[in-house]
Amino acid sequence: ISTFTRDEAQQAMFNSIPLDRMLLETDAPFLTPKPFRGKINKPELVEYVAKFHADCRNIDVNEIIQQTSQNAKNLFNLNKE
Repeated sequence: ISTFTRDEAQQAMFNSIPLDRMLLETDAPFLTPKPFRGKINKPELVEYVAKFHADCRNIDVNEIIQQTSQNAKNLFNLNKE
């Protein structure tokens, strides 16, 4: 919903989430991110969610991708040692 909402309070809340606590998802098959609104959502569209949040935070999209990927690995205990 973060790319879908126009509510400024919600956007401020999303932007206040520390990057080391953020996870990304697509809520497939609903709430498709811009620019695909109105179409069926797919997991591969998560890259547009990452780009949206990178733009909002004025950081490189790769920083969002790397950190949220690491966060998911930590959450689901997928780190291989």
